[in-house]
Amino acid sequence: MTMQEEMTRLRMAAAGEDGMLITGEARRDAAWFLPPGYAARPEPGSTVLTADLGGGPLALGVPMAQADLLPGEIRLTAGAAMLRLCPDGRVYLNGVEITPAGTAEKGGQSRGSDAS
Repeated sequence: MTMQEEMTRLRMAAAGEDGMLITGEARRDAAWFLPPGYAARPEPGSTVLTADLGGGPLALGVPMAQADLLPGEIRLTAGAAMLRLCPDGRVYLNGVEITPAGTAEKGGQSRGSDAS
């Protein structure tokens, strides 16, 4: 194993109230990385993939739940709240479809994309 390989270690951790728990040690100095425009805070106890690059832990993300999404779709969830963005401009917010024209309809027609 090279020195670079030794310095880079991937491991699973758990999100805590103010940081993460890595092998039983609470770390508040972890850097979190997300796609541009996203802000999130995992629920305490969530599984987190981390990498140790020699200067402290980096939180790389949480396991992705299996999702029935069409190419280009994004689904964001927080507890019971759900937001789904479709590439054709439709938005679903907790089961309400908002069209690109701005009209809203409860349980709108998803045209191939599950609205829930």
